[in-house]
Amino acid sequence: MPRLGDIPLQRLTTARVGAFYGELVTSGGKGGRPLSPKTVRYVHTTLRRALRDAVADGLVVRNVAAQARPPRTRRVEMHTWTAEQIGIFLASVREDRLYPAWLLLATLGMRRGELLGLRWVDVDLTSGRIAIRHTLVMVDGKPATAEPKTAKGRRSLTLAPEVLDTLRAHRAQQAAERLSWGASYTGSGLVITTEDGRPFHPETLSGLFVRQAKHVGLPPIRLHDLRHSVASILLARGVHPKVVSEMLGHATIALTLDTYSHVIPSLQQEAAGVVAAAVLAPASTPPQASPKGQVRAITSGS
Repeated sequence: MPRLGDIPLQRLTTARVGAFYGELVTSGGKGGRPLSPKTVRYVHTTLRRALRDAVADGLVVRNVAAQARPPRTRRVEMHTWTAEQIGIFLASVREDRLYPAWLLLATLGMRRGELLGLRWVDVDLTSGRIAIRHTLVMVDGKPATAEPKTAKGRRSLTLAPEVLDTLRAHRAQQAAERLSWGASYTGSGLVITTEDGRPFHPETLSGLFVRQAKHVGLPPIRLHDLRHSVASILLARGVHPKVVSEMLGHATIALTLDTYSHVIPSLQQEAAGVVAAAVLAPASTPPQASPKGQVRAITSGS
C-alpha cells in the first residue's frame, strides 16, 4: 500500500512488481525520497514470501515476485580499526558517561540496536553474562523494541571481568541519576539511557561516536564498523569462525566468512605455513629399517 494495494491479487504480474521496485528506488521513501537498494530488497523478500504463502493457499497459481528482479546492492567498503586503535579510543572515553556503551560495542561486537535495547533484566552481574533478546528500532521517529531478526540473533554473551566491573559501576551511577531526577526520570529499564532514563536515539549515539573518534585523531569509521573491527580482530587472532559467527549473532557461518573474507587470505597463508612446517620438518626419529638394513617402502597396499 498504496502502490500495489488496488491491484487484484490474481492480476499482479512480474512486470508490475518490477516496476514497483523501480518506483521505490526513485521515490519510495518519506516525502518522495529514494529508498536504498538494500531496503527495496527487503521489500522484495517480504513480498516474495507473502506470495509464496498465497500459492500454498491456492489463491494464485504462481509467485510473480519470484521472477522479479530487485535492484542490486552495492557492498559498502568496510573500514576497521586495529586492536591498538580501539584501545586508544577506549582510553579517550574512559571518563565518559557512555563508556559502558563504548566498551560493550568494542569487546562484544554488538549491533547498535542490540546495545540500545539491552535491559538490566537481561544482564546477569553474578555469572557475568548478558542475553540479547531485544533490539531498539525507530518507528515513526519514536523508539520501540523488537526481537532480533533471526533466531541466531537471540544469544548469550560472556562478559570480561573489566566489562563486568564497568557495568556494576554504571548501574550504581544510573541509580543515583534516578534519585536526582526524581519524578522526571523515565524508568525504561534499559542499560544505556540518557541521564533522565530515556532511550538513546540510535543516530545520536552514532554521532557521538564519530565526533569522539575525530577528536582523538583516529581514522574515521562508522559506529557499525566497530563491530566489523571486533570480528576482524577475532578472526585474525585465530578464533574459530564458528565462535565468531555465534558471538556476532549471524544467521550462518557462511555469512561470517563472506562478510570477513578480507581476513581469510592471511589465515590461509598461516595455515599453509603450519602444514608445510609439519610435513617438511626433519623427522624426529629415523625411519625403521628392515632386517637387511634397508628402509621399508610404504606402498598403496600397506
